[in-house]
Amino acid sequence: MTNKITRLCKLMLIPVLLVSLTACGTTASKGDKIGTVKVQSDKQIVKKIKKEQSKHKKSKTRKKQAKRSKKKKFNFQGDANHPMVKKSGGRLLYSETEINHAKPGKYKIKHIDYDKVYLKKDEKPSKVGIYSNVTKDEKVYWKGEEIVRYNQTMKFEDILSKATLNGKSIKLPMKFSDLGKQFSAFDDVDFSVFDYSVHQFYITDTKTGNTLHYFVLPEKKSDPYSGDKNTLTLFLYNENNQELIDVAVDRGKNEIYELMNVLGKHKYKVALNGVGIGNTYNEFYDEIGEPNRLVYGSVAYRGSTVYNHLSIEHKKKIYDSRINRYLNVKNNVVTILFLDNKGENNGK
Repeated sequence: MTNKITRLCKLMLIPVLLVSLTACGTTASKGDKIGTVKVQSDKQIVKKIKKEQSKHKKSKTRKKQAKRSKKKKFNFQGDANHPMVKKSGGRLLYSETEINHAKPGKYKIKHIDYDKVYLKKDEKPSKVGIYSNVTKDEKVYWKGEEIVRYNQTMKFEDILSKATLNGKSIKLPMKFSDLGKQFSAFDDVDFSVFDYSVHQFYITDTKTGNTLHYFVLPEKKSDPYSGDKNTLTLFLYNENNQELIDVAVDRGKNEIYELMNVLGKHKYKVALNGVGIGNTYNEFYDEIGEPNRLVYGSVAYRGSTVYNHLSIEHKKKIYDSRINRYLNVKNNVVTILFLDNKGENNGK
């Protein structure tokens, strides 16, 4: 840029020098005119320099905008005619090997308060206040190594009415479109034709790059999380291959009946009136009340069936996607949350 301006200045100075040389030996009255010409020439030089600078700045801005708007390229080599995705008209692709080869890398999860959740180096876990092993009213002790039953009159519908995903109200069971319109294409997946002889598959939306991933160890004959052959547990990823949330799908109804949320892993947060992963057992107690039971340290708020419940768990170490390593978690912080409802027999 500097060389360009220098060349421009030289070119503009030539006419000025010619005028000056011609003016030598003329009368004094003509000297005033020469001075005026020189002033005008200087202004023209400055004007052209500014114009060049503005042109260069606009060019850089256009390049930046083009870079931002450029969509990531995905290697779509899936099967658009597979029975599970056929009715999507080519928008969804099925594959038993990964389609989206984008590398997720490290990513920050906005809803995590790192100072509140994780222990700093050499910091000892506090067991007072929200991190205490017992509630303020001393009714519930969180560290039992057995099954302890508590509230038997809780209405599970009251808990469901408080459920939100990223701050927006949700109802279970739900469709993929209820997670957001960017996931609506997944409502066209026919999970009923799934064959459990397949231990892994990916279904990718060619328009958004969002992906559903199913994985189970080859020696397993059914979903490892529930043992229910009518259930598929799926991992939902965005176009950058970052994991958003895990879901359980009822294959018979083609709908989501469970959300599974993991601290440090999922970019989405399930909460009950604002409390979810990253909050403590005592904060859940203050917001929701007495749990239904404790099962070896995990806390359950259960309805009338095994498919109507909220459970929360604490792990001392959790893998964090921001730094790609395990971190020590503060006492009684919720690291895993399950919320499910099949929409049947919701009792007390």
